Amino acid sequence: MIERLYSPDFSALFDSKFANPFAYPLVDSLQWPLLVDMTMDAETKELLSLKDERNREVFYHRKITFDQWDIERTCSGFGHVLFQALYLDESHRITNHHVIGNCIGVKGLASAIICPELKGNDVAYINMNTSIVAGIVFYPLFQAIDINAPTFQTVMAYCDENKIPVKWDFYQHSIAKSATMQEWLPRILAMLAKYKNLQFIFSGLDLFDIEAAAQKMKYYPRVWLEIDPRVMGGTHPAGFFSRVFELPGFINNCWDRVVIGSATPTLEASQLVRGLWEASESLPFQLKCLVRTWLPRNALRVFKLPLDKIATEPSFSKVDRFQWKETSRTVVELKEYKQAVIDFELRVQSFSITQLLWLQPAIEATWAAARKDLPAIETGELLVRTYHTTTSMIMNEHERGNYLQMHYDLAAKSRDDPTNALHTVAAEENRADFNYPDHILSSSIGDRSLTIPIAANKLDMGSRENTYILVTFGPRGVKLKLRYTLYFK
Repeated sequence: MIERLYSPDFSALFDSKFANPFAYPLVDSLQWPLLVDMTMDAETKELLSLKDERNREVFYHRKITFDQWDIERTCSGFGHVLFQALYLDESHRITNHHVIGNCIGVKGLASAIICPELKGNDVAYINMNTSIVAGIVFYPLFQAIDINAPTFQTVMAYCDENKIPVKWDFYQHSIAKSATMQEWLPRILAMLAKYKNLQFIFSGLDLFDIEAAAQKMKYYPRVWLEIDPRVMGGTHPAGFFSRVFELPGFINNCWDRVVIGSATPTLEASQLVRGLWEASESLPFQLKCLVRTWLPRNALRVFKLPLDKIATEPSFSKVDRFQWKETSRTVVELKEYKQAVIDFELRVQSFSITQLLWLQPAIEATWAAARKDLPAIETGELLVRTYHTTTSMIMNEHERGNYLQMHYDLAAKSRDDPTNALHTVAAEENRADFNYPDHILSSSIGDRSLTIPIAANKLDMGSRENTYILVTFGPRGVKLKLRYTLYFK
C-alpha cells in the first residue's frame, strides 16, 4: 500500500498510459494452461505422462480446476496471466492451439505466449490470433533453431515490425542438456543489432545465469529478465528474491525490465507474491517501492496486452492532468522594442500523497503558444509561480534515476512524525491539521517561484535543466501562474 500512497508520476519515465501503474492489475508472466476441467490435446497428455529415471513426473503439475485456479489468481492479486506454450519435442509439448483455447476458456483473464514451430506458418497463425498473442517463446535447449534459416528470420522480422517480445526459456526440466544459456547469450545479443524494436526476455535462469544476464542488462536496454520459481530449488521464494536483490546494482539497473511468473500450476502464484513482499520488506524505501510496484507489472510494458480491457481504473493517458490556458496577452510599444506580457494558468493534478511532478513538457507547450504569431524574441523572461503553501518549484536534472531518487527522498521526508508539532492543534478551518512536515519541506526545498531567462528566441536553460513542482498533502489539484515578458522588434 505504501508504494501507491507515495507513487511517482511515471509519465516522466514511460509512456503516459503508465503514469499511474496502479491503474492496472498485477500480471503473472508465466503460467501453464493445464486446468483439469479443460480439454487437453494428445501432445499435452504425453508431456504430463513423461517420467524421469526415478519414475517421477518430468513436468510436475498440481491438478486444479478453473474455479480453484481463479481462487489462487485472486488471492495472489494477479489480474491477468500469460499462458505459455512449451516444447520438449514434437510428442511432448503444450501446443499453441492448446494455449489459445485455454485463453479463450478463461474469458479474458489470460493472454498467450506461443512457441513458433518454424515450419513457415507461424506469422499466419499469429495474425489469426492477434488479439490473444502477447509474445512468443523459444526453447533453445530443446528446439532445433537455426537463426539463419528463412523461417526463423521471417518470424523475427514480423515480431520486430509488430513489437512482439521474444522470450528465451532456458529451463532444463530435469533433462540434462549440453547446451547452456551462456553459449546462446552472444548469439541472442547479436540479433539486437539487426532487429531494432525487439525486446528479449531471458527466462528459466538459475542465480548464476541471472547474474550474467543482469550484467548484460546494464548495456542492452532491450534485454529483460523473468524470475520464476522453477529455478529456486529448495529455496523459499523470499530467500531467492533476497539473493537476487543482493546482486550489486541489480535493482538500480534492472527494476524496470524484470517480470515475474509463478509457473502455476506447477507452483503457486500466491507464494511467489508473498516471497517478493517479504524479500522487499528490508529494502530501502525507494527500492522497496519500485520492486513492489513494477516487478509484478513490468509485463504490462513489454508484452502486447489489451491494456484498456484489463485496466482497473481510468488510465491517465486519457486525462489531461496538465491543463493550461492563456488568460491574458498585452502588447505595448516601447521606445526601441515592443513588449508582450502573456499570462497562462496551468493546473496540475497529483495522484499520491507526495509527488514530484515534471513540468517541463507543459512549460514547453506554453512557450510555443506564447511566441506564436510573434517575431523572433530577442530577450525576456518567464516567471513560474505556485499559489499553494505546501508546494515548491524545483529546477534539477531530468535523468530517470535522479528524478526517482529526488521523488522518494522528498516523499520520505514528508512522512516525518508530526505528533509533537504545534501545527497539529485545531486550525482555522475548524479541523485538526497534521501536515507540518509538508509545510517545512516545501519551505526548505526549492521556492514558490522561479524565473527562466529568454534569449535568442528560446528558453535560456542548461541542457540538463528541467522544471518540477513538489506537491505535498495530496492527491490534489494545484494552480500555477506562468507570465512571459517578451521583447522583440
